[in-house]
Amino acid sequence: MEQEVQQENKTFVSFKIAGEYFAVDVKNVVHIMEASDFTKIPQSIPFVKGLINFNGQVIPVIDTYIKFGITDYTPVKRPMIIVLEVKSESEKLFGILVDKADTVFEINSAEIKPLPVTNKKEKTGSVKGVIQENGRFLLLLDADKILETEEIEKIKTEKKS
Repeated sequence: MEQEVQQENKTFVSFKIAGEYFAVDVKNVVHIMEASDFTKIPQSIPFVKGLINFNGQVIPVIDTYIKFGITDYTPVKRPMIIVLEVKSESEKLFGILVDKADTVFEINSAEIKPLPVTNKKEKTGSVKGVIQENGRFLLLLDADKILETEEIEKIKTEKKS
């Protein structure tokens, strides 16, 4: 008797960074907004763009260009911030700076393909798969792995300074 594997549909938010498409599980997305002024943190981790006030909470915003090692890009005039909620003991909310929030879409989990092997594992730790949607590839990010534990602790310390 053959056992059927039940696949579930998942919902994602897609966005663009430096001409490339990414997606994150909609369960992690709290809010999408236009980027405004940031409060810079002196001598901060290079990829921390700064702090913003989000509904009365001070949250860090991650510069995805720097975090993901993207060096060949032209900044857009009106970037967006996607506020994410993650399963962290200390820093549960943070924003990621993106060029543009794109669409919300649903896909069967069977359509998520593993990331091909690369030589830069340290840069792909937050990428958990590849999705093909509307004729383009999207890198699926694991919101819980965008920031590493040590990075979260350093940001937490900087916010208190």
